[in-house]
Amino acid sequence: LEDATKARAMVRSSTYARTCSWSAVLGVAFVVPLCAAFSIPGLSGISTKVAARNGMALGGLRPAGLTFSARCLRPSKCISRSRALQMSSETEVEERRLELTLGELCKTLVSVCTSGTLCTTLPVFEDAQGSVLERFGPESQANIEKWERDGKEYPFGTLVTYLLNEKGEPYMLLANNAAHTRNLQNNPKVALYAQNPKSPGQAGARVTLVGEIQKITSPAELKDCKEFYADRFPEQAAPLEDERFERFFSMYKIQLKDIYYVSGFGVTTCWVA
Repeated sequence: LEDATKARAMVRSSTYARTCSWSAVLGVAFVVPLCAAFSIPGLSGISTKVAARNGMALGGLRPAGLTFSARCLRPSKCISRSRALQMSSETEVEERRLELTLGELCKTLVSVCTSGTLCTTLPVFEDAQGSVLERFGPESQANIEKWERDGKEYPFGTLVTYLLNEKGEPYMLLANNAAHTRNLQNNPKVALYAQNPKSPGQAGARVTLVGEIQKITSPAELKDCKEFYADRFPEQAAPLEDERFERFFSMYKIQLKDIYYVSGFGVTTCWVA
């Protein structure tokens, strides 16, 4: 009986020892990763020792030789290689990109707009007090000398629609009795201001075309201009197809002398050769 009692006591003692041993191992398995993650001093090497002693990773421990870290950074060599590839790609794109000349840029801008401000000169005759007595120049040969001596001219802007011919010259449809038409008959020097309506204000790019305007009289050129104009501006097609066209309307084109380009507010402004 005494021997049986001793045997049972030894079994219980052995069982308790194994239970304590496994409890300790499991405790280390859960506590060490937490300590390493929060960088608790003095516990950085426990995981490696425990894993090496047991010969395997227990309860989520990493293999021997690895240390715990809160963040995983990419190797510097990989970062440098990735950056080099990105720079190489950007260089190839830069080399393949086509750059427009300043003249091509202005022509593109003017062709996109199709409407602008036509600036002519309004001739007026004033009295001694500065009141306007007559406009649009002398109506007879008898008044030419008086207008040349006392007449004045002021800038006069009106809205017009236009298209570009194969030379890049703007051509437009003007009524014969319109103010700008009467002005240009007295002085053919004009300016056409164009700005993309999708980029309004001073921040948008704009162009001023300077030149002399002349009436289109060539039958072949007039026919082509009327066809293109009617196709692009269908609301103005009726007078172009009317038999009395020449009585009420005319087609004009501007022979360019100079171009002034502004790319935006406080940036590039230049005369284009």
